Amino acid sequence: GDMLAAGADGCPGTTGGYFALFQNRSRMHDPDVRVTGKTQTAINFAWGSNLGSASTVKVAVAVSGSASPAARCEGGTLLAGLTTYSYTGLSGGNKYGFRFCTTDGTDASLGTTLWEETLP
Repeated sequence: GDMLAAGADGCPGTTGGYFALFQNRSRMHDPDVRVTGKTQTAINFAWGSNLGSASTVKVAVAVSGSASPAARCEGGTLLAGLTTYSYTGLSGGNKYGFRFCTTDGTDASLGTTLWEETLP
C-alpha cells in the first residue's frame, strides 16, 4: 500500500536496533479552498473536487484570535461528498482560523489554513 517499514540491528557492540515507518501521502492533496462570501455571523467556503485518493474533506476551526486550527484537522468536522461549506454562529468583526484537510477515513493531509474576518 502506502506504508514502508524499515529496520536494522544495532551497531556492533551495542544492543537493540531501530525501526521506522514511512507513509506515502503523495496521493492525498490539500483542498484548494477559497472564501465565497461572508456576513456578520457566517463565512462561506468552496473547493474543487480533485482531491487525489481522498473523497472527504475535514475542517477544524480555531477560536477567534491567534490560535491555530488543529494539525491534520484533529477533532474537526467531516464534510463527506461536499465541495462547499458555510460556518455559521460566528461573531461580527472577529478573525477566525480554519484548516481544511482531505481524509481517506484513516489518515488526513496536513491541510490548508485560511484566516478570515467576519463583517463588522
